[in-house]
Amino acid sequence: MGERTKSDPERPKARNKDLLVEEMAGELLIYDITTDKAHCLNQSAAALWKHCDGTRSVPELRRHLFPGLASDTGEQLVKACLERLRRRRLLEGEDQRPLVDLSRREILRKLVLAATAAGIITPLISTVIAPTPAYAVSCVLSGQPCSSSAECCSGVCINRVVCL
Repeated sequence: MGERTKSDPERPKARNKDLLVEEMAGELLIYDITTDKAHCLNQSAAALWKHCDGTRSVPELRRHLFPGLASDTGEQLVKACLERLRRRRLLEGEDQRPLVDLSRREILRKLVLAATAAGIITPLISTVIAPTPAYAVSCVLSGQPCSSSAECCSGVCINRVVCL
């Protein structure tokens, strides 16, 4: 694994090393090959991640992405999404201090309500752990032990001993 760099939390930069990125149906799918985790960013979270180039400050990101929100509300929304990205290691640097305390559900609820009232889609990120290759195989490979043809990828179990 490569050396992690420190970045300015006030000018966040999206991590691009060891990530596979694919746009699909208005969302951004990011697979982290170092952790075997897949992240799905909705349209708002994807836009924010894409604009994190290390040159834009939190206020600049807010003005660009959420111009319809009051500055303090918009900046809190940006910080909350950045914190989610940071916790998933999708931003460069690992020694960054949290931008917002995500345990404060009441604050987040107010941000979501304010964003919704302004017609803004709240940034959301979903994460799943991808199965290892061994777990991803749903059938028994050729040459492996079997007890029925239904188990074998080929559909043929020879003498209930080995898959063809």
